[in-house]
Amino acid sequence: MHSKLGLFTLFWCLFAIPISLYAQQQEVNIVDTIIESVVAQHETEELDINDLANQLYYYKRHPLNLNTASNEELKSLYLLNDLQISAIKEHIQKFGALADVAELQVIDLIDKSTILQLKPFVSVMAVTGATSYKFSDLVHLSDNEFVVTAASILEDARGYKDHKYIGDKIRLYSRLSYSYTDKIKMTFQAHKDAGEAFFNTKLKGFDFYTGNLFIKDAGRLKQLVIGDYSLQFGQGVAMWTGYAMGKSAMTVNTARIGTGVGAFRSSNENAYLRGVAGKLAFNKNLSFTPFVSFRSLDATLHKSDSLSFVSALLTTGYHRTETELTNQKSLKELLYGGNLSAQLFRKLTIGLTGFHFQYDKPLIKTAHLYNQFEFTGKEQSALSFSYGLNLSRFYFYGEEAKLINGGTGTINGVLVAISPNSTLSFLYRNYQRSFSNPFSQAFGESGNNNNERGFYSGINIKLTPKIEWAGYADHFNFPWLKYRVDAPTNGYGLFSMICYVPNRKAKFELRFTKQEKDINQTQSESTITSVVTDTRKNYRFSFEYDISQGFSLGNKIDYVTFQESKNPLESGFAMSFNLALQNRTKRLGIESRYTLFDTDSYNSRLYAAEKDILYSYSSAMYQNAGTRFYVNLKAIPIKSLTFWLRYSVYSYRNVEQLGSGYDVIDGNKKSEVKAQMRYAF
Repeated sequence: MHSKLGLFTLFWCLFAIPISLYAQQQEVNIVDTIIESVVAQHETEELDINDLANQLYYYKRHPLNLNTASNEELKSLYLLNDLQISAIKEHIQKFGALADVAELQVIDLIDKSTILQLKPFVSVMAVTGATSYKFSDLVHLSDNEFVVTAASILEDARGYKDHKYIGDKIRLYSRLSYSYTDKIKMTFQAHKDAGEAFFNTKLKGFDFYTGNLFIKDAGRLKQLVIGDYSLQFGQGVAMWTGYAMGKSAMTVNTARIGTGVGAFRSSNENAYLRGVAGKLAFNKNLSFTPFVSFRSLDATLHKSDSLSFVSALLTTGYHRTETELTNQKSLKELLYGGNLSAQLFRKLTIGLTGFHFQYDKPLIKTAHLYNQFEFTGKEQSALSFSYGLNLSRFYFYGEEAKLINGGTGTINGVLVAISPNSTLSFLYRNYQRSFSNPFSQAFGESGNNNNERGFYSGINIKLTPKIEWAGYADHFNFPWLKYRVDAPTNGYGLFSMICYVPNRKAKFELRFTKQEKDINQTQSESTITSVVTDTRKNYRFSFEYDISQGFSLGNKIDYVTFQESKNPLESGFAMSFNLALQNRTKRLGIESRYTLFDTDSYNSRLYAAEKDILYSYSSAMYQNAGTRFYVNLKAIPIKSLTFWLRYSVYSYRNVEQLGSGYDVIDGNKKSEVKAQMRYAF
């Protein structure tokens, strides 16, 4: 431990020198802030955050018009809670269209820091008449782009050396998109993962293709998607596909407003529906959204003379080995249903959602005591009721869903604005052990919304115009057994954050997170597995500052402790130094991070969000002892053409092998190169 302290103290002295702040005021990069807050609460490298990043970057390029944006669109920025959205709508209804974004300052629940965060994503324009759909306008006034990305791990993993992977190491991704205002959009994407074949005797081209046509506000047809799409209704208890915000540093943003039908723009091979969906408005306050989807899923396939079934749904999207290819698209899924939404008395919104799905083969899971109440069979149906009620400084929301051949899932919450600078959030959820719904992505502790009860309370207070405090406490209970937990258990999570922003050029942040969970004892000589309590505490201090226009620095210190029952305490450190440079024309840019880390074991690992190429973020894991370095280069030779190049590397001490299975790399380094081109026209 003393060697760790000495190492990080030296690093701190070298880089964390006091620097005066000069130059023009700069807007805080709120995209990074949102992504970082999400990664900090999800301890995994596999977190799919690029769907969220895509959405935020889209709004940076196509700002929302505050005068016409819907509640769903404003909510999708993840910067406003439901009370703030209602306050903006009421202000516009009472006083007319906004003339300037700064006019938000007169709204009781909107402060200056919120306006500063919103500015990159919103605009204020006059409300115009109907959009022109002349062919010449569709061609000449459209916004289009073509993006192609290639990436590769430089070291050879065992799967390539032993010829277990049928393809090369290169990961390829391409996207072609068309946009005419926000009314018509078309997207086509294709990609292959590392290890997947590109051209061989069995496959001609990419491993995965996706595309869609999206139309908005065409008379009574408010939304229409043909192709791959997402559905988001209510609080996500019955139906929610794509990214879903859970616990994060935005502690009071727990209520959701589903976007309804959305165009699928992610590269996640499992987060889409394929078919047709649309929203029909009968009048201003009543709408109906029917949908139908037919897609092929990866699943563990079992065949015999008399029976063909699957034992598990596979979500990695990898098709690199003969086994993975055998399981590819082995299960067909048909889904159909609809949502009826109504607004009553301008304060109350209710929704009814119903759907049915069926597989072409039965799902028969390997029997364990913990999963005996989970869904098995070929088909299931669900019904749900959701509501949102805005009463001045109170916003009540919730959803209850019932599986026809299963249990119920319930969530209810309230958002309370104590004052213009103080907000509270309370949420209760109860997902029965027999509530096994593959389309459920509601608020919760576990990844599956079943076998869980919990009560969450969050708070956000603007102590001064420059100091903000946020925190939450979440207590949860699992009434039945779980994977690797052979008894009903309890747990809780705590989070506290102080943020100090002295001006637009600097930001200081201090975070603390604690979580206690029960899990099977990892080292037990007894034949009977006992359940013990794991306690994990995370501490983080970070600050970032702009030295001048186009030149910024930042530092981050992470410390974690982990203890299983009465076993010895384990700990881990990580210290990062960030650098960002950009020339005055913004045609050349560089972003880099160097991290030193030292952890006792996998239990005391740390995670951090990393900036990546356009539309992408990475989640890095720090384990054992070593360094992590990455550098991103950006060049814009002409206005319509942009290039990105990224290099990243892990370097470990006292390690001879990295990874597991076919991904094992001999040596102590793992490095990756990415290149990307974007052509806008």
